[in-house]
Amino acid sequence: MSRPAIHIGPSEDANLAAAVRAGGAEVAPLEGADAVVWFGSADELAELPESVRWVQLPAAGVESWMERVRAAPDVTWTSAAGAYATDAPLVLIDPNCRPSAVPDRDAYLARLARLFGRADIVKASAEDLAYLYPGLPPAEAARALLTAGPALVLVTDGPRAARAFLAGSPDGPAREVIAAIPPVTVVDTIGAGDAFGGAFLTWWTRESLTRADLANPELVAPALHAAAEVASLTCTRPGADPPRLSEVPWPER
Repeated sequence: MSRPAIHIGPSEDANLAAAVRAGGAEVAPLEGADAVVWFGSADELAELPESVRWVQLPAAGVESWMERVRAAPDVTWTSAAGAYATDAPLVLIDPNCRPSAVPDRDAYLARLARLFGRADIVKASAEDLAYLYPGLPPAEAARALLTAGPALVLVTDGPRAARAFLAGSPDGPAREVIAAIPPVTVVDTIGAGDAFGGAFLTWWTRESLTRADLANPELVAPALHAAAEVASLTCTRPGADPPRLSEVPWPER
């Protein structure tokens, strides 16, 4: 099997090229490449050959790429700010706020606001919400977050119940679904939040549910319970080691 061919541009970065080769791929010209890692502007990137199926964009300024994204719907476009497509699957964002790593809080919040506007689901911990909306209780902060654009906000709070807040009607309040966290002997909490979000999406897609179904609390409830169950199981083992599908008592498909 040939190695994946990755084009780096507009000029080759030595460190990135070394990482590409260490990962088993080869650095290649644009023509014939399977993927592109691009640090320049949209205008600098030539028309993509048919072989390219993935483009990694710069972390900043992705708005200027939207015309290119729409013109190439068969290509997966990603950046540090998220994934972009004309007919994208469900998008879940976990801000996973780390205040000590944020040099400019205002810029950080402005960027998150743009991302939340593209999200279908936002999964946030109580700590995340405290940073995003200082002084607000988690439930009020989650309802405020709904106004940023997502259809659903999932809130985790350690051993306390997980909650899902669904956008209400234009003139109505947000609706809430609650799922208890199954009690377990905690070994390590690393990875529990990621397992929660991944489990929610796994349940959702296994049930062939859609973006429109996020408005239905009767469909959100079992997915929320499944996510709580998987997060709880993750805490019973050391390291970020979520259970496999065969290890959870979900209905067979």
